[in-house]
Amino acid sequence: HAPVRAARMTAFGGIVARLHAAGLVHGDLTLRNLLVSDPPRADSLILVDFGLGGFTQESEPRGVDLHILEEAL
Repeated sequence: HAPVRAARMTAFGGIVARLHAAGLVHGDLTLRNLLVSDPPRADSLILVDFGLGGFTQESEPRGVDLHILEEAL
């Protein structure tokens, strides 16, 4: 399952990159807020729970997203 996990994390990184490029931050970017299909596929990721999210052009909230994700991993 390692290739599927690697592809899934790459896809997750792409989702985060698109959010950040659009000026959106999640605010609680952990794996608990990532849904995957059963059976798992790299192209079936859903990011949920934007309760702490927002829209900003500042870089610090993006860094916080990535720091929280790093801690979760």
